[in-house]
Amino acid sequence: MIYNAHHRTGYRYASRGLKRQAIRACRAAIRQEARYRGFRDIDFDDGRYAEQIGPHGFRVTFNEVEFEGFRREYERPVTCIVRGGDQVRDIRGIPKPGKRGQKRRYSGYRY
Repeated sequence: MIYNAHHRTGYRYASRGLKRQAIRACRAAIRQEARYRGFRDIDFDDGRYAEQIGPHGFRVTFNEVEFEGFRREYERPVTCIVRGGDQVRDIRGIPKPGKRGQKRRYSGYRY
């Protein structure tokens, strides 16, 4: 722990800024991926934590993320891995909206 008496410098202060940057990058990536999958609105609740997994890597977990689609709402925990400060490498936990429960073998015309 390196601290300077007059300035906020050192390892702990730098890691706090990196953690904040990783959380921001993860939120932006989750929003982008969820919009790509067809969700209209994404809400993040307060429950989140970030653990450091390397010199510039974090595993960020949001306990409750609410995904609002056209028909349903989903609440899921979402985890993402951030490397190099702000590069999101992996996102897990985003639901896949789709045709659940519709098992139609013959869709189309039958002659």
